Amino acid sequence: MPAVGIPRALLFYELFPLWREFFTSLGCEVITSQPTSKETLNAGASAAVDETCLPIKIMYGHILELQGKCDFIFLPRLVSIEPNSYICPKFMGLPDIVRGLGVQGVIEPTVDLRNPKEYWQRLWQAAVEIEYRLGIYSPTRVASALFRGLLAERGYRARLHQGYLPWEALDSEPLPKPSTQNQVKIGVIGHPYTMFDQIINMNLFELLRLSGYGVLTPVNHEIRLLNRIARQLPKDLFWTYGRRMIGAARLWYQRKLVDGIIHIVSFGCGTDSLTGDLIERLTKRESDIPFMLLTVDEHTGEAGFRTRVEAFLDMIQFRAAGAGRSGCQ
Repeated sequence: MPAVGIPRALLFYELFPLWREFFTSLGCEVITSQPTSKETLNAGASAAVDETCLPIKIMYGHILELQGKCDFIFLPRLVSIEPNSYICPKFMGLPDIVRGLGVQGVIEPTVDLRNPKEYWQRLWQAAVEIEYRLGIYSPTRVASALFRGLLAERGYRARLHQGYLPWEALDSEPLPKPSTQNQVKIGVIGHPYTMFDQIINMNLFELLRLSGYGVLTPVNHEIRLLNRIARQLPKDLFWTYGRRMIGAARLWYQRKLVDGIIHIVSFGCGTDSLTGDLIERLTKRESDIPFMLLTVDEHTGEAGFRTRVEAFLDMIQFRAAGAGRSGCQ
């Protein structure tokens, strides 16, 4: 039974349920790297060139951790994960860059789902590429594994839509959903690999919850809803996550679902430099909801990060007190 390693980085919290079920159904053992630590970051930063963004450096660290622990490392060449959109170009070249680290046994199917008429054909082609790399030649078996993977992803997203955060939704028995009635809520936006990595976000979600705040993120809403709201802008965005972030921010302030918005961006991210400014301008122009931009890299200090967040929460608390609501300490 071959062991397939999946790094706990980049789109892990987006696609892991699908691929875990897919590989397990093919008879593979799935091994994941440990949650990001300072050691993970240091190892990845040492292996990467200076211009590499923080999430990619962390990805390097996770890949290096998996070396020697599995037969294959799954690293798809991602071009597009939904119709009529793209993701960061670095995802396309990542398998080639990783080869420069001397990593062996990389499984790198091309995932390009941008053409809605070829969506299922392209997804099937990616599954077949994996099949041949593993030495499995059974279309029926692969089709069954892909179907089971898609069902697992649907169940995962259903739990996210109930209000769970990704690491909670991955659990087969998630924790009871916390009550958010009359609770002050903070919306957190960013790329999933920036928002949900505990080293990048410096335990932001724990800080918010321990302080008594409810939390919303883009993954807690239907993707179609976010895309529809984002398309209300004069020009459609072709970056998948930029579109979802703008859709979430506008959904929150149009429907008054949150009392403040925190946007986490990675220093040097090309797409964030465009969408981040647009989100901030729209939020300030179309609403009076407090907005804070947090830019992080490997040199960001936790003390300064937490101080900024706590000052922002103090402002939210004063506003909530004036509105007669509770939920913060």
